[in-house]
Amino acid sequence: MSTTLASPARAGTAPTMARSLILRFAFSCGAIAANLYYAQPIISLIAADLHMSEGTASLIVSLTQIGYAAGLFFLVPLGDLVETSG
Repeated sequence: MSTTLASPARAGTAPTMARSLILRFAFSCGAIAANLYYAQPIISLIAADLHMSEGTASLIVSLTQIGYAAGLFFLVPLGDLVETSG
């Protein structure tokens, strides 16, 4: 996968990202964060559709957030272990 740079990298200058790529990253991060909370206002609908109590259905939101936190805790530090040449 290649990354589009706004200007070619020159000796002594840091490469910059194109504005469209920055906007794409910003949208993706916002969608990921929002996805953690989408189920909260519709828990009663989810519970009725899956034939379970609202208390049990609320575990969907809790487990989603716990999974996200576990991913941050265990996966993000792995980025420090791998050196990439670019």
